[in-house]
Amino acid sequence: MRKTNLNGLKIDKDNLNKLLADKLEHILSNIEANNTTSVDSNSVRCLKCNRNCKTRAVQCTNGHWVHYSCEKLSLTEIQNLPHIDYCCKTCSKQPITVPYAITAAEALLREETIDDENCLVCNDVMTNDKQACPTCNHISHNKCFNINSDQCYSCHAIEEQRILSENQTQVENETKINKVTDHQTDVSHVDTTTIMAGKNNLCNGLQHTTPTACDKVNNTPQIIISEKEQEQQNKQKELKQQELKLKKREEQLRLKEAVVNDQSKDKTRLYDMIYKLEARNNELEKTVKSLYHKINNEDNTINSNNETRRVIGQAQIQREATTIV
Repeated sequence: MRKTNLNGLKIDKDNLNKLLADKLEHILSNIEANNTTSVDSNSVRCLKCNRNCKTRAVQCTNGHWVHYSCEKLSLTEIQNLPHIDYCCKTCSKQPITVPYAITAAEALLREETIDDENCLVCNDVMTNDKQACPTCNHISHNKCFNINSDQCYSCHAIEEQRILSENQTQVENETKINKVTDHQTDVSHVDTTTIMAGKNNLCNGLQHTTPTACDKVNNTPQIIISEKEQEQQNKQKELKQQELKLKKREEQLRLKEAVVNDQSKDKTRLYDMIYKLEARNNELEKTVKSLYHKINNEDNTINSNNETRRVIGQAQIQREATTIV
């Protein structure tokens, strides 16, 4: 049913589906391009310093480029860049949005491209216990849904990441506000102490205020180090999740390869049997033909012997008749 006739012309449905998918992707990309801000004609520019990225730069997963110095990358991070998909710090700090609604074009594109026979979460074959996710409209197993949110695990994980990123930004903003307020209170304390105290207590007030400022300066690198540790932990978790997914895919590919190898072995055995049977049939046909030929030859010899005997008998009868006369 792939090829159909329309007004005497043969049309392939697979090619039509591919063309329709390409057109839909082109339309969606144009819509996203119109919604986004206008990008500079020279795309190879750093996102932070807006200079040309000729050397010592990395491409983010979202498409833009960033210098190593602007990202403050270490030597180990620079060496590991070719082996990972790098996401810049500005993009990682942005909150992740979950698409709660899809357009008609996206629905058509998903119907053409996504395989409904396999679950999108565990990539196993679909069974009767399945349902559609309310956020992404993808069909998955019942066991692949979260009980509390009634969402598939992929959408639930994206939502949790979004909530964590929002909470992290709130904590960072609160820490900045607390730093500013602490600095203001310390200054006011210094002013009140200088006003209330005399000239003799001025040095003592300065001695009390200077260690607090030093403590704050010492606390700021600790906050930065803790933030970096959190980012590294999040990256390690993401890498572990990706490794688990890759291992599952590798196991599935190995199983598929084993099935394909078994099928190929069965096919080779069947082909060998077919060739042997065909050779046997040819031999039997040849023997049958030779037998028919022998039978015909024997019939001919028997007929010729009978005729010779009849002729000899007639000749003897004539001789006897002549002798009697």
